[in-house]
Amino acid sequence: MWSFLKEQAEQHGVLDKIESAARDWGSERSEALQPGAKVVLHSLSAVDLNGQECKCVSYDAGRSRWTVQLTDGKQLAVRPDNLQARPSVLGNVAVAATSSLRGMLERGSQRGSLPLASRSELKLPLLAGKLSYLPYMYTSADSLQREIQELVPGAALLHYQPQTHLDKHACWFLFRGRLPGHEERDVGVGEEALVLVFRGSQSATDFQADLLVQPTAGPHGGTFHGGFLSTLTRDATLHQRLAEHAKGSVQLFMLGHSLGGALALTLLHANLLPSSHCGHVTCIALGSPKVSVGVPPPSTRPHRIVLCINEHDPVPRLLGSPLPILQSAAIALSSRSTWVDPQLLASLSGFMHAPQSELYWLSGGTAKRVPPEPAARDAVEHLADGITPNLLQDHRGYVDALERALL
Repeated sequence: MWSFLKEQAEQHGVLDKIESAARDWGSERSEALQPGAKVVLHSLSAVDLNGQECKCVSYDAGRSRWTVQLTDGKQLAVRPDNLQARPSVLGNVAVAATSSLRGMLERGSQRGSLPLASRSELKLPLLAGKLSYLPYMYTSADSLQREIQELVPGAALLHYQPQTHLDKHACWFLFRGRLPGHEERDVGVGEEALVLVFRGSQSATDFQADLLVQPTAGPHGGTFHGGFLSTLTRDATLHQRLAEHAKGSVQLFMLGHSLGGALALTLLHANLLPSSHCGHVTCIALGSPKVSVGVPPPSTRPHRIVLCINEHDPVPRLLGSPLPILQSAAIALSSRSTWVDPQLLASLSGFMHAPQSELYWLSGGTAKRVPPEPAARDAVEHLADGITPNLLQDHRGYVDALERALL
């Protein structure tokens, strides 16, 4: 369907006409030349002033000149022809919305050509999903031990860290066991391995960590989501248990859904694992947001990253997705309101996954393998495609989606 719509739109020039109309509509609603209006200087003989934004102060009808004030406080007398009215907020948003429509058609066409994943590829992510959902439902070490052994026979729970409303650390558990193997590239399965599972967002502490999105420098390089990074760095028990059990070449699996997957990714990318560990790490994140601003720094150990995105889940798309409509509105509003920070909003689009991550897109009872090319990744990671009435259901339903894909 998307390919057909894109083809028809290009054939008849529909999007070009809509974009032209949006620009004309925005121009007609540009801010009028009046005291207090924001304008841009252009076509002046003093070329260093061209392009500067200024504010209209007063109009001298006798001289046909506007007195304008530059950002440094200096005032100039300028002819109206040298002042360009800034487009209105609605005008900027209309043009950005048209661009977003063009992108939506392109992404839909791209998703239709993605290759199907094999059944064997999905069995390890499905097991990871089932383990990741356990701490949502079971809150005692005994019940967790019982449920873990149902999924991984013979597994031994090493530590369970619950979370009260006053705790600042995450909820997680660590066990030792042999995960069933399904593919040759499933490194460490079938062998004795450590498995660390983080719970997703369920408490006020978790949601606070989600919202503290300010990019923060990591202790070993790189820039990360501030809330995820601080949650991990202040968890002394986590680092003590990892130092105790993750030694030498032991295989380590780190799993999580939503916030849980983000914490697992941050632990790997920020190089927060104990230096005594040199074994292979497999990180599986389901419905998890991106954690690194720019390409994550190189890991100090061999690793594999597996990501799953459900069709209409907005959470893994919130960071790192271009937001032209919001950014256009923020730029237009920034001079009118001090709380609007277009630079912070722009920085949110800089979040990204490691390029070598394996990505699966779950849709309509199928799972598709997403190639590493930027156009293919953008086709499933763009936020605009996750805003639907099914967003909550899709964020919670990873196990169901993977099971349907395996039928």
